[in-house]
Amino acid sequence: MSPQRAASVASRHPRTSLDFELDLQAQNTKLQQLMDEIQRLKELKERMEEARTKKDLEGAVWILEDEQFQKFMVQVCVQFLRLWDGVVKFI
Repeated sequence: MSPQRAASVASRHPRTSLDFELDLQAQNTKLQQLMDEIQRLKELKERMEEARTKKDLEGAVWILEDEQFQKFMVQVCVQFLRLWDGVVKFI
């Protein structure tokens, strides 16, 4: 929700303590998801660096077959395309 829309909604419906508690829970959930993703990426980086150091071709191939890595790359591509679309519209 855009800040303007949130302000508009807030002016019509005063926020209660329950609203704030739900927002806090949602933010904590999102924070935990991001922290989990950071940890997975750190582990992935470590495995990739280890494969590179050992010149381990099987380790390098493993990364291409890893389902989490593939999902991550799809997310990166989608975010890039959204960003690119915004840049193109701006130009």
